[in-house]
Amino acid sequence: MMFEWIVISLFLVAITLLCVSFFKQDKISDLEKQLEQIQMTMIKENYQLKKKMKVLEEEFILHDEPLKTVSTTSEQPIATKNVTTMSDHEKISYLYESGLNYEQISSQLNLPYDQIKLILESMNKRGRYS
Repeated sequence: MMFEWIVISLFLVAITLLCVSFFKQDKISDLEKQLEQIQMTMIKENYQLKKKMKVLEEEFILHDEPLKTVSTTSEQPIATKNVTTMSDHEKISYLYESGLNYEQISSQLNLPYDQIKLILESMNKRGRYS
């Protein structure tokens, strides 16, 4: 009889501990959730910083390269123009005339290589770069 009471009491203790384990919060899962949130926050901040850096680099590049003068065949200056007010075609033309190749122009203006090549070839066909 005594042995039966010991087995029953151990069985009740086991059931009680099992129930308590279901209701107790898991600290490890809470830490994992917090870590995941921190990682997502860091990824978002990193993405935003990269975006801001790209914009600032573009502004820096374009603001620091003003066009001094553009000359005609009679070597008279036409106008002084800031690069930021230029169209993409004018920027491509300016950079090409400055001695940059297609790949350098493509990376500096963040435009596809094929587009740069097509624009410069069409300008060449119209006699701009003969």
